[in-house]
Amino acid sequence: MIMVVTLAAFVLSPWVWQEPPSSIRPGAAEVPFFVILNIFESLALGLGVAFWWNLLPLVRRQKGEFKKETWILYVSVGWLLVNWWFHDGLHKVIGGDPRRLLLVEYGFHVSLILAGMAMVWALVRIWSQGRWWWAGDEME
Repeated sequence: MIMVVTLAAFVLSPWVWQEPPSSIRPGAAEVPFFVILNIFESLALGLGVAFWWNLLPLVRRQKGEFKKETWILYVSVGWLLVNWWFHDGLHKVIGGDPRRLLLVEYGFHVSLILAGMAMVWALVRIWSQGRWWWAGDEME
């Protein structure tokens, strides 16, 4: 699944995220770096989708005192992975419009900061109880 989503995202990027005609085009020296960046973003999208898809049954079965923390970690880790393809793609689509740029930046940057903060909160709650949430075992 990771490779299917990764390849689809990479191949479809130019059609999904079409830049306005007025956009500044990268030069020949920059193009390989944008391609490499697209490969990493597509791979992160594939990994994030596979993470959400494969771990959802496990997260749904979670019971006990760390159910809320498990959901927070599940959503946050997935978002930290999948957001980049959309974030970078929207940068291409909006061109140089500063208001739309602010919406993209606030929407993604603030949500990533909040996801990181939520993960810290969840892990501190779990670890402060001296437990590993996935196994219910005491930490050594």
